[in-house]
Amino acid sequence: MSKKNLIIISFLILIGLLKITPVQAAEIEIKNSVVISSTSYHLIYHEIAGNQYLLTAGGEDGLLIYQMTEDGLSSDPVGTFDTDGSAMDVTAYGNYAYVADHYTQNGPIIKGHLLTLDISDPANPQLVNDYQVTLGNFQTVAISADGSTLYAGDKISGIHILDVSDPTTPIFLSSYSLGSAAADLAVVDTTLYILQIFDTAGGILVVDFSNPTAPTALGGESVYADANELTVAGSVVYVANGATGLTAYDFSNPASPSLLSNFDTGGSARAFAVLNPTTGVIADGSGGVYVIATANTSALAERAQSSDALLTSATDVVVVDGRIFVLSAGIQELTLTYTFSAQGSGNGAEEAIAVKDGSAAWCTIDVSDQKVGAKVFLGDYNNDGLAYEIAEAPIGKIKKPKIRVYDAVSCELLSQKKMSDSDKKQQFKMKGGNYYGSDTSQDEIVATRVFTKDDVPQIKLLAYFLNTSNELKLKKSTTFATNKKMESQGYKLQLTEGKKWPIVIKAKNDTSVQEKYKLEKKDGNFKWKKKQE
Repeated sequence: MSKKNLIIISFLILIGLLKITPVQAAEIEIKNSVVISSTSYHLIYHEIAGNQYLLTAGGEDGLLIYQMTEDGLSSDPVGTFDTDGSAMDVTAYGNYAYVADHYTQNGPIIKGHLLTLDISDPANPQLVNDYQVTLGNFQTVAISADGSTLYAGDKISGIHILDVSDPTTPIFLSSYSLGSAAADLAVVDTTLYILQIFDTAGGILVVDFSNPTAPTALGGESVYADANELTVAGSVVYVANGATGLTAYDFSNPASPSLLSNFDTGGSARAFAVLNPTTGVIADGSGGVYVIATANTSALAERAQSSDALLTSATDVVVVDGRIFVLSAGIQELTLTYTFSAQGSGNGAEEAIAVKDGSAAWCTIDVSDQKVGAKVFLGDYNNDGLAYEIAEAPIGKIKKPKIRVYDAVSCELLSQKKMSDSDKKQQFKMKGGNYYGSDTSQDEIVATRVFTKDDVPQIKLLAYFLNTSNELKLKKSTTFATNKKMESQGYKLQLTEGKKWPIVIKAKNDTSVQEKYKLEKKDGNFKWKKKQE
């Protein structure tokens, strides 16, 4: 998600038809909880010297730094920096964090502060620069991908653009007047997306800063006055639009953006994060947290929701390598427990696999055109720990069998692979699980094909895996001579995880005829091995 998706492994002969109905597909659970006593505004992920951290703009508590572990977070911040104002936002690059510190007031004198902190030692952050603006009020901050240009949103004077090639000595380049408050900023290359908030309305403004001293407005779009945050994902801009929910816009042409869809939440959408290319997470204030399907940006669809008491003040959300962290009464790490089931409708022309939550189906894979049936597995074959077979339908003798991989939340086709180029009818069967024997818990896909070559029955074994881009790859294949009954009667494929020989292939009508196999890895190479009876 991120980079690991829950997927449906579908073994089809043709491209099926997918019918999507928005229903819940998962349950949201709190895995780890860290209490923060004060109001916190923003949460970001940052890596320092190979270690993973979450940085929080903690309002009157200043900057808080928490270290991530494999199982969660440090229960207390490993480092803090108490600012003079109120830390409203934070961004980071390398060994430096930049904090929008609202303002301080000394008698009638008000000054906005943009702080640069050296966080090379996360336990002991050090102030190295305090960029001040009289009558200023810094609310938001963002940095370019190369760490050289800083953009800071001042409620009074607009956007300040600073050269931070030397973080200890920021250099003012220019300012860009808005006539409104900047609620959030997002940088893509040299393009800045600005979420503006007026008294009764809001807007997205897109500005080209390739020449920082002469920025050029590219276009914009109106949003609601209670919009909170924007997220740019390719040409799509998601706006956490307060009570209106989450709104998706097409900004492929910034001069003429268009509304794609709106997802109405139960609370007030405060922030949005991309979980993977087809799924996103909404921090919805009093409405808790939503997980939505985003593959079809014209019809954003709910997949899970939680109003747990610890989530009903959700103000920000961050995704790190598929892990979800929500800022709500502290930092809450969430997990998704998927609640899928599936069933086949029978054999022949009516064959289909329906993926369901309760009685409502949101994905139907229709294979009726070829009247051959389908076989489906539900699981995470990118090693998130889920792997269970949920439905089987007879395959029979077919031509050019394919393996197809779907994202189980969006029903999007991710990858497909032909098992054979032969136009001859052949038997094949497939399973998902651990076929390595007792040496590993790796869950992947095994396919078998029986055919005749030179009048000798052959059985071919193929091992497939999904890479981190959800591309289906062939790891190892081999062919053994087999019993004639396997070819004449047909055969059954049995995969029992944890056995020394997990794969058992039996003749359909004479189960005393059987062969056992496993996949071994030796010196970095994979090899199929057949048990000699």
